[in-house]
This record gives sequence, C-alpha cells and structure tokens, in this order.
Amino acid sequence: MGFTVGWDVGGAHLKTALLDKSGTVVAANQRPCPLWQGLGQLDAAFADSLADLPNDARHAVTMTGELVDVFPNRKQGVVAIARACRRHLGDQARFWTGDGFVDVAQTERTWRKIASANWLATANLCAQQVPNALMMDMGSTTTDLVAIAKSKVKPQGLDDGDRLISGELVYGGVTRTPVMALGPKIAFQDQLVGVTAEHFATTADLYRLLDKPIHDHYPSADGQGKSAEDSARRLARMVGRDFEDFPLETWRELAQALHLRQLDVIETAARQVLKPHKLPAKAPVIGAGQGGFNAQSLAQRLNRPYLPIGYLLRFTAAAAEMAETVVTAIAVASLL
Repeated sequence: MGFTVGWDVGGAHLKTALLDKSGTVVAANQRPCPLWQGLGQLDAAFADSLADLPNDARHAVTMTGELVDVFPNRKQGVVAIARACRRHLGDQARFWTGDGFVDVAQTERTWRKIASANWLATANLCAQQVPNALMMDMGSTTTDLVAIAKSKVKPQGLDDGDRLISGELVYGGVTRTPVMALGPKIAFQDQLVGVTAEHFATTADLYRLLDKPIHDHYPSADGQGKSAEDSARRLARMVGRDFEDFPLETWRELAQALHLRQLDVIETAARQVLKPHKLPAKAPVIGAGQGGFNAQSLAQRLNRPYLPIGYLLRFTAAAAEMAETVVTAIAVASLL
C-alpha cells in the first residue's frame, strides 16, 4: 500500500513512474505508443506497463496525446484518453489540470486545463525546491521553457497556441524532430548549403553521432539501422550528398552544426521567456527530460548556473537511468 503511479500519455510515448509512500521513485519507464495509429496503441502500452506495477496504487495522469490527428480536436482527444485511462486504471484515476486534479467525470468540463499541462506539473515540482529558475524540459519532440520566480511558476501562456507565441513551447526535441526543421541553410564545408525539405533524417541521428544519451524507441527515417554510419548516411542526404563523399568525422561536424542550430532556436526562445522577469543572476537553468543535457549548454549561453533536475528527485538505483526522461510522470505523481 502507499504507492502512487504517475502517467504521462504522450502522442509518441507512455511514460510511467512508480513512487513509494515516501515519494521516492522506485521504477521509471518509457514505452513507445504511436497514438496517431489509434487508441489500440494506448491500450497495448497500458497493458505492458501495468504488468510491472502494483494493483493497489493510486494513479495520477497528465497528457499531451490529445494533439494527435487521430482525434478531430483536442477536447475529444482529452475525453477519449481519459476514458481509456479509466478502463485500465479504474475510477480512482485522477487527471492533472495545472492547479489540481479531477476525476474522469470532470474531464469533459475541464479539458482545456488538462490538455498538454504536463510541463506545469514539472515546473510546480521545481518551484517547490528552487525559488528562482528557468526550467528547460526537452523531450523527444518538444522543449518547454518555464520561468520560476519567488517559488511561483510564471507562465505567459497556458495552452499550446499561446505558448508557441510566448516562446515557452519550442517544437523541437532530441529524437523525433525532422532535421529539415533546422534549415533552411546550414554551414557545411565552409559554405552555406540548403537543407533538403525531406524527411531523410531526425535529430536522433544528430545525437547518436554526437554520442549523447538518448532513448530512441522509433524506427529511423529510412527504416534502416542506428549505427553511427547509418545516421551519417541519412544526414548526408540532408545536404544532397552521399555518406561516402566524406569521412565520418565530417558528418559528425555537420551533426554538431545542426545541434548548435537547435540550441540557437532554444536560446532565442529562452531569452524571450526570461524578458518579463528579473530573475537573480544566480537563478539556475534546470535541465529536465531526456534532452536535459542541452540545458547545460543553454545555461552557459545565458551565463547562469546549471542544475540537473535529478538533484531535486529521490530515486532508487533501479529508476536512475530513466528518472529524468520520465520526469513529467514523476512530477504528476508527486503532486498527487
């Protein structure tokens, strides 16, 4: 008794975190869940996840999966996902609204507050321990940037549309983002080269070539392997070349250039997010998500300290590898 499970139902992954009664994370997992293929994918991911969890746990749910195009709009997405959660988790499942929890019967009325509110759970968790900070949570697909001032979360927008305006939501992640999104041109071999508008490669290829710790559960853009050579071959197509045209180190240099381009985008957004707030110079950048390592580079660019979110969490050795990746699930369970 006393266990709480946090769930983050995304469009591409189902994240789970099991917390004991002391709030320590004892298990953490991320499973592929291509929700755009239908709710059956979510049913299968739930079944796999529940096989490893205690039967008597409480359940806290947050979601971003309502955005996938299998649903005609976000409201229907929230309601459909909530009903799927009830089927698997029971009537006691609770849904995060950004300022508390509701049961499944209330989700239709509060869907706007439930939709894509996982970032707000993580930010609240951070605000409980760090009074002033910029939180950067970088996942497989998106990056969230949230200011925290005087132990309060200070969002300029609450839904995705407003957050895309404010800079608090950047549609770029460490595995699923098409490299063409980092165009239109990139420096390569001392020249500016156009980036092909084709889904030849993803950011997972960049980070594999740069030996970064990512969890890539999906097939590559061409359905081929995930070795350094495979990733470089895909990346070469982005600048109209073949892998054999240059040594592997040249393709690593291109990966680094594209990586820096992604950081440029995030830095621009971060400065926009920070502009309305006068945070102390020592207020850190908190890095979360599987791309949290990029927050260290952002902190250097902003001349601020860097704080990995893992320093704010309690977790066992068994949960250590995935804890920062599933931090949204940890946060929502902690808040419940």
